[in-house]
Amino acid sequence: MIKQIRTGVACGLALLTLVGCGAPKTTADRVPGSQQAAGGEPVELTVAGFLGMSREALDDVNYEFRKKHPGVNVRVKDRAPLGKGGQPEESDLEGIDAVILPLALAGQMAEAGMLKDLSNLKVPAPNEAVAGIFDELGTAEGKRFALPIDVSPAMFVINEEQLNKAGIKELPQDWTWQDFGQVLATTKSAGITNMVQVSALLEPALRAYGGQLYDQDRQAWSFDSSAAKQGLAVLADLVKKDLVQADVPGGATTMAIRIGGKDGPALMALGANKLMSVPGMNMHPYPRGPQGRPVAASATVAAIPKSSPNAELATDYVREFLSNPAAQLALAKGGIRPVTADARALSAWQEAVGERMARATDLALAGLYAEPSARDIRPVLEGLLPYFRGTAGLDETVAGLIARLPQ
Repeated sequence: MIKQIRTGVACGLALLTLVGCGAPKTTADRVPGSQQAAGGEPVELTVAGFLGMSREALDDVNYEFRKKHPGVNVRVKDRAPLGKGGQPEESDLEGIDAVILPLALAGQMAEAGMLKDLSNLKVPAPNEAVAGIFDELGTAEGKRFALPIDVSPAMFVINEEQLNKAGIKELPQDWTWQDFGQVLATTKSAGITNMVQVSALLEPALRAYGGQLYDQDRQAWSFDSSAAKQGLAVLADLVKKDLVQADVPGGATTMAIRIGGKDGPALMALGANKLMSVPGMNMHPYPRGPQGRPVAASATVAAIPKSSPNAELATDYVREFLSNPAAQLALAKGGIRPVTADARALSAWQEAVGERMARATDLALAGLYAEPSARDIRPVLEGLLPYFRGTAGLDETVAGLIARLPQ
């Protein structure tokens, strides 16, 4: 088993679009030259797209890659869902040279020993916004199993039309947890729904007040500090007022949301929502506390299966995402925030998502941390529900829960 895997929260299935089906729409026709490798044999590089990136963006990266490798045909396959019960299996990567997938899923594959070590793969330095966390994402025990293609902060999805109905003209970007509670109360009084789950707020609230779920080595639970209890008290107050849903991940409510539109929720927080563009919706930073605005990092990553039939060529393909300015520019135009320090790509991203979302994203990026997904927080949430619902006290709930959690 690989310990202390640095991953982001798994992307919400209700909020992401699967990579398109079938062969690439344009790549095969965009590069002149031979489709034969040395010796006359064609080389086909097979890339599996699981979640988190559009076919158009992949097409553009493939185009740039094939300029350097005109004898290679890049074929994109869709691979979702995974294995039995959503767990990756060796058969999921059979015949696959490279994979593009959410970081949490790559972490599961790394734990299962399915991915190559990419520690020696040289790429340009990341830009300042993600440099502080880049090396933590996709690494375990000092080895790199995946490279982040994009890094996103957890953010709220907001429906401005619904907020306006409640009399809220614009949410302040630099809001506090107290402001957040007032916004929820205002929308509720106006008869407008929100979809905000306590599972999405647990660790951000703890960290905002100076606490954490784990100790510094991420080996033991540590949400029994006075600072952590402050954050838990804030969440409990929101739950008791019926402003935030007490939940455990995996509930059916996540899949039953109507996103956007006149009847959609005013605010939505279901986890580490990737940056996205939904008609009628926008993205907004988490509120800040005494220790700032900490939020978990989500990412789409590139990795190479150990069973890759063309591992050396696949390594060049993975490098292309981060080292080729034209590829970064293509991704940025599709709304993916650049990871490398390419000024043109950053400008293209800002234009693609709009000034407001760009400002909100940069504000949220300042508080990024890597969430250790090797820990399952569902038992924590289940154990805290009595306190959140007001049927048990804080001290005895926390002490009893930590005592029975697996270490």
